[in-house]
Amino acid sequence: MDFLKSFTDVKVEKITDKEADLLTEIKEIKQAFKNSEMIDSGKLKTKPVSELLDGL
Repeated sequence: MDFLKSFTDVKVEKITDKEADLLTEIKEIKQAFKNSEMIDSGKLKTKPVSELLDGL
């Protein structure tokens, strides 16, 4: 963080808990899209819904 503050063109601000939660949600959505792409390309396998429900 101090390294970034040493640059004059870089502005560092603390974020609120709400903003941090939003960033976490965005990262999770981004990962979901990556997983979806991997499923479509056959690189990731899925389970049938019945198996998932049986596990509950």
